[in-house]
Amino acid sequence: MKIHNPFYQYKNIILLIFFIFNSLFLYSQTPETPSVDYVTVDAITENPIVVWAVNDPSLINGYIIKRYIYSCVGYNPNWHSIATVHSSNQFIFEDNTSECEAKPNERSEKYMIRSFKINGNDTIYSSLSNYQQTIFLDVNYNYCEKANYLKWNNYVGWGSHFLRYDIYSKSTNGNYIKISSTNYNDTSFTDINVENNTNYSYYIKAVRNDAIESNSNIAVIFTKTIKFPQFLKPDSLIVDDKINLSFTIDADAEVERYVLYKSSSLNGMYDSINFQNMTYSNKLNFDDNYNQKRNYYFLSAQDYCYDEVFKSRIISNIQLSSRKKNEIEKKVILEWDSENGKEYEIFRCDKPSNNYSELNATFNLSFLDDIQDVFNNEFNNNERNGEFCYRIISNEDDFVNKSNIEYLKFEETVFIANAFNPKSNIEENRIFKPKLAFVKDYQLTVYGSFGNIIFETTNPNIGWDGKLLNGKFAQRATYLYYISYINSLGKKNIKKGFVSLVY
Repeated sequence: MKIHNPFYQYKNIILLIFFIFNSLFLYSQTPETPSVDYVTVDAITENPIVVWAVNDPSLINGYIIKRYIYSCVGYNPNWHSIATVHSSNQFIFEDNTSECEAKPNERSEKYMIRSFKINGNDTIYSSLSNYQQTIFLDVNYNYCEKANYLKWNNYVGWGSHFLRYDIYSKSTNGNYIKISSTNYNDTSFTDINVENNTNYSYYIKAVRNDAIESNSNIAVIFTKTIKFPQFLKPDSLIVDDKINLSFTIDADAEVERYVLYKSSSLNGMYDSINFQNMTYSNKLNFDDNYNQKRNYYFLSAQDYCYDEVFKSRIISNIQLSSRKKNEIEKKVILEWDSENGKEYEIFRCDKPSNNYSELNATFNLSFLDDIQDVFNNEFNNNERNGEFCYRIISNEDDFVNKSNIEYLKFEETVFIANAFNPKSNIEENRIFKPKLAFVKDYQLTVYGSFGNIIFETTNPNIGWDGKLLNGKFAQRATYLYYISYINSLGKKNIKKGFVSLVY
């Protein structure tokens, strides 16, 4: 007969309750949640460092390090465990993990800690700590303002214990020095004490009111300037209807635009009169209205801030003037306004052909042109209209400077004999041929007694020898002639009279 025992009836229930109570007791002993003290970036390794604390490490077996992973193959953007610390007395971790590595030089890295305790086969985890993040500093160089702009994120995690940000800087071979401080939320700074083409390094130090510090990444910037021109060379200044200027430029330079400046005096106020934007050619050409005065020019190269970074030397046109010495002497006075000490070549041209011939070279600023020989040649019946043109040219240091062209006119000269003898012993008296100077479109016509033409020519070298069209000498008599020509003023003139044929 089986005896009923209540103990055995409730044995399993009691064991179950004990197991549940024991489990609840064990799990009620959840490890302490660590407190992240601060995060910083190591200046040498450039790795993030996390520092934390717990009250009783003896109740803990280790810590789990979590980082917010923004972008990594196989990981969604979220918090992920990146390392396990198997020592309860280790309170610092340097994040040098290779998988989904931290990049404090590219962004702010966020960290949380949780502790764990091992009970047999069970691992008990604490809650996640507060998170703190590194300071990410970014710096940009403003070429136009010659300044470095610093910008960083606020340090998160210290609350009211935050004291200030200290800003440190050094140049290429210098040492770090504190250059300024800012308050919380004041996360930008402009360093205006920078030089061109220099490496600068910066970092931000967050300071807590108990002297705990957190350093940002080190941000490095090179204050690179544009590639300045090495030269701006004037090639030519030529005065025609306009003033034409040509320059050779440094095509490798990083120039935004070239500006032409002009003044009426060397040391006067210069005004911009023209510009050309950046070009890949090594030649620039400009023109300016010619105002019959001497003007001064230079070419300025400007960067994209429109600041002048280079300019050419000042050049000016040669301003030439001319006048006849008087109406009797066949001489022309040339004077020009230009620089002293240069060699000037004087050129004279024929009108209307404009064929120039060099007369002389001088270091003076004036020249006297004696055209008596030209006048004499005119009397030898070399037809010319009496108009001259002049130009002064300077060619120094491969810079060609051509003055304005000056035009000068001499009035015609006509000598007509009133008699001639074809049988004279003097050759000059044997032909009726007017002596002319500074005329063109010449024509001579001689009429007989009945109004008929007995001689006609348009060649000033040919005269009437006293013969009729049949080759026989005309009778001794007085004959009517007509002479027509155009003078240096472009006016047509007609002279008529009588010439006596004698034997």
